[in-house]
Amino acid sequence: MTLLVEGNYAPWNRLAASATSPNVIVVGAGIAGASTSWALSKQGFNVTLVEKAAEAAQEASGNLAGLMMPALATDQSSFAEYFIQAYLYSIQHAKTLAQSHQFNFSQTGIIQLAFNDRQQTRQKNWLELEHVADLLEWVSQEQVMALSGLDFSCSGVYFKEAAWLSPYLYVKSHIHACKASINCLFNCYVNQLHYEQGLWKLYDQHQHLIAEAPTLILANASDATRLLGQFSSVLPLSLRTVRGQVSALENHARISQLKLPVCYDGYITPVINGKNYLGATFIDDYQAKCLHQDRVQNIQQLKQVLPGLNIDEREYKDLSQDRAALRCITTDYLPVIGPVPDVAFYRQHYSRLIQERRESRYPSAQYLPGLFMNIGHGSRGMVSAPFAAKLLVSELMGKNLKLSKRLREHLHPGRFLIRQLKKGK
Repeated sequence: MTLLVEGNYAPWNRLAASATSPNVIVVGAGIAGASTSWALSKQGFNVTLVEKAAEAAQEASGNLAGLMMPALATDQSSFAEYFIQAYLYSIQHAKTLAQSHQFNFSQTGIIQLAFNDRQQTRQKNWLELEHVADLLEWVSQEQVMALSGLDFSCSGVYFKEAAWLSPYLYVKSHIHACKASINCLFNCYVNQLHYEQGLWKLYDQHQHLIAEAPTLILANASDATRLLGQFSSVLPLSLRTVRGQVSALENHARISQLKLPVCYDGYITPVINGKNYLGATFIDDYQAKCLHQDRVQNIQQLKQVLPGLNIDEREYKDLSQDRAALRCITTDYLPVIGPVPDVAFYRQHYSRLIQERRESRYPSAQYLPGLFMNIGHGSRGMVSAPFAAKLLVSELMGKNLKLSKRLREHLHPGRFLIRQLKKGK
């Protein structure tokens, strides 16, 4: 894929001014915040990591098992471009970090079953894509059985370099790897943001100052909209909150023989501490509680691809090993990475986009000084967030992002506002 230089970016997507101070605050200690803190620390920044929970990885990044595999598309979309780059970077990043930190990283490969006609067609199209030919290969039902150790009912594709790990430990490994330059502030709920005399100041519910720095990065998923909503002009971000539930099956004689993760309508992992993990539901909901119907769904999806699988009736009712969390995704399924626009400036200077599309007619964007975002990774955070962190830190340092013009536009925090302006809204 062709990489275009920064000078080709549209005025409303220009790079932000590089950071002038080594001090940065990151809000949120999930995979987005932890990988951003790690990337900042590696480049010499002093990081204050602020988290409302008592420790890192307490929400969507806190599962005990997660997959790192490509998200493929058969078109030449920004989605396809981004997630191939993110996967190639993040799998190598995890391999490197695993040399010095333990987070159950296992590069066994992952099988995606062709469990219905639609999936068979998709896989056929994937196998015809030259630019991903090295990432996957077709495997027959017999090969699926040999690779996985279980008698799944169909063929599929094998992502040879894909891996699985513990997201909970992976997040903590990023923080531990740079503990000398990351100051973690847990049990700190950010109630308000103020920008005063060149500093972002974070206050708790009692109006006590939590931290201050010239640069602030919001990596706190959907909660970022609450903090941004304190400003007079609200930035549209088109976020959705989706609840996901992962279920565990303990000491099951048959499925405990599984050698690698297998995906179908859901997924199943090999045994971790005596348990196989099944996931994950995907429901628009704001309550992070485990539900009986979600556990039933996770088990039933597995039974559809493992004929004759015997599950004790009591297993359907046992929610004690399940875990539910809220994911933050965007309506276009791409994350939000980069500087936060000055909405008033955008509306004043780009309102004519509905009539005049020539970029040369517009001034370069203005942003809220020193304010950035890294959110919206959804269920793909293990692959997406570390690469997003790399891009964000490159921008803070004034480096060329090596992103195409189109991809910069489709990751930019101002993209939903620009789309509105082009429609005259």
